[in-house]
Amino acid sequence: MLGPVAPASAATATLLYSCSGPGFGVGAYDFTAVVDSDVPAAVPYGPDRATGWTVHLVAPDSFRQWAVDQGFTTLAAGARLAPSVDNVPITDTAYASAAVTSVPTTSGSWDWGTASTGVFTTKLPASAVGHHVLTTTVEVTVAFQKNGVNAWATSATCTLDASVPPADAVVDQYDVVAATTTTGLTLKGDVATATVTSNGAPPSGTVTFSVSSTTVTMNLVSGRASATLPVLPPGGYQVSAQFVPTQPTQETGSTGYATYLAPRIATSTAAAARYRPARDLVKARAVVSTEGFDVAGRVTFVLKHNGVTLHNVTVDLNSVHVAKKTFRHITAPGRYVVIARYVSNETYRPSSDRTTFRVRR
Repeated sequence: MLGPVAPASAATATLLYSCSGPGFGVGAYDFTAVVDSDVPAAVPYGPDRATGWTVHLVAPDSFRQWAVDQGFTTLAAGARLAPSVDNVPITDTAYASAAVTSVPTTSGSWDWGTASTGVFTTKLPASAVGHHVLTTTVEVTVAFQKNGVNAWATSATCTLDASVPPADAVVDQYDVVAATTTTGLTLKGDVATATVTSNGAPPSGTVTFSVSSTTVTMNLVSGRASATLPVLPPGGYQVSAQFVPTQPTQETGSTGYATYLAPRIATSTAAAARYRPARDLVKARAVVSTEGFDVAGRVTFVLKHNGVTLHNVTVDLNSVHVAKKTFRHITAPGRYVVIARYVSNETYRPSSDRTTFRVRR
């Protein structure tokens, strides 16, 4: 009786092999092997996958009787597999040994146990999306002892019995599917950086960054892409980074999100003053500008004479971002300073400028 061998994944094949080899008794012996791999039902597209194997071997009674007739008392057995994927042999082979066992003297099939120790892994290809069938050949190895002394060792080439239908010779089946990607998004200042990882092949494609109504697409290089965010009105915004793979059948797309807090917009103020001595007045003017935005708000004009404040007046910016103020009765000689301060608010940062003029009498 075969011991219980649970399938590791999609299938476990119980196969009948005819094994023969030099000195391997007379004729061929029909061995039963339960062969299984740990390949999962779905494998992400990418590099070859390390796959483990197990083989549960059972020898026929005729082979047991032959070993008894030779006077053999102890057996060390193993199996060597040469797998194929879709009937194409792969370059790796796998070998493992079963536990040392005594040669039974009673009749019946001879259970050699499970061979799964040692170097018993192969690399299965995962570079073709679709369904794949896994089969293998088996070579049985034996080493007998007689009364504790090494007596005889050989290997036997095993072929599937002609009675085994080809469909029943399948050890496992697996599907190579698009590798799953994950996109992480980080923000440092106004620079957004997307990092794309994959459970299979290294990701290849583009990343589209989106914030407000602005999008920009960058190529992914070594799993990363970066973009500078546009200047935005102050407030909180959701930024997204969408990875679009070059080959959608080989990799899935993914999207990462982050929150961006746009700072207040920087402003600059340019002050000017024109003194008219005939009318004893000065016309002060301030132009406030920003990068890419129509600025609104108020400007405070401060007029000083020889360091003493004469006037402090706040006026609104007009539609072309200019504030104006006329100061009259400017008659005392000396140095005058006009300071223009743009008043900050929730949207714009403050800025200021100054200019001077002299009155001579």
